[in-house]
This record gives sequence, structure tokens and C-alpha cells, in this order.
Amino acid sequence: MSGYRLQWLVERFRVHKDKTYLVWKDHEFSYGTLCEQISQWQKILDDSAVDSGAVVSLEADYSPQAIALFLALAERGTIVVPLTPGVAAHRREFRRIAEVQVI
Repeated sequence: MSGYRLQWLVERFRVHKDKTYLVWKDHEFSYGTLCEQISQWQKILDDSAVDSGAVVSLEADYSPQAIALFLALAERGTIVVPLTPGVAAHRREFRRIAEVQVI
């Protein structure tokens, strides 16, 4: 990871890169895959207007990509507001309360 906020955590992931961190939809995902996905999201975020301190609504389930994006956003220094599909009826209210700037 490029920053310092979660570097220690990603280093731990790399040490255990061959171990499974998640089983999702009957597929196993390794810590190594997680590190790759975090790097991919960081590159996308580098090209975006999402700056440190921005309030970002992450609207997703608990998929491997959503977990990687959550960690990339946290590493960037954003304030992440995770909203699952289960809160769809209250999503607009939660965004307003959190003062979300980016979805």
C-alpha cells in the first residue's frame, strides 16, 4: 500500500498470502488476492477525485471486491460509510446523516 495508515495490516496479509481470508459464494479468496485487489482499487482511486477526508458511501455486499475497496478507501484516509443492500429503504437518510460526498 502506498500510505501508512494500514501498511502494517497489508504486510500481515502478504505474510499469509496463500491462506484463505474469505469464502464467498462457494469460492475461496486468499490474502494474496486481497492485496492485489486493494492495489487495483488504489490505482482507480488515484485517478479519481476522492481525497483524504472525503465521506464516501460504499454501497455493496460483503464481496471480496467490496472488502478490498473498503480497505483502499481507509488507507486513503477517507471516512467510509458502508451501506449494504439490506438498508436500501433508509439509504438516502443514512447518506444525509453521514453527509456523504461521494457514492
